[in-house]
Amino acid sequence: MILLGDATGRMFGWSARESLYAGALVAISSTTIIAKAFSELRIGGRIRELVLAVLIVEDLIAILLLAA
Repeated sequence: MILLGDATGRMFGWSARESLYAGALVAISSTTIIAKAFSELRIGGRIRELVLAVLIVEDLIAILLLAA
């Protein structure tokens, strides 16, 4: 999500910093949406654990980007 947000920002002509910031914001919001969707659809098991683990790593990277 971070890379997708970065690429989208660059297509709009934003600077590298602005694009990375937008990607970080998208990454953080996507975790909340996916967690809620898994909860409502009652999706569990290994796939849920894997997806949430990847999203948490993305969130940690996004937090570092936002702090920088």
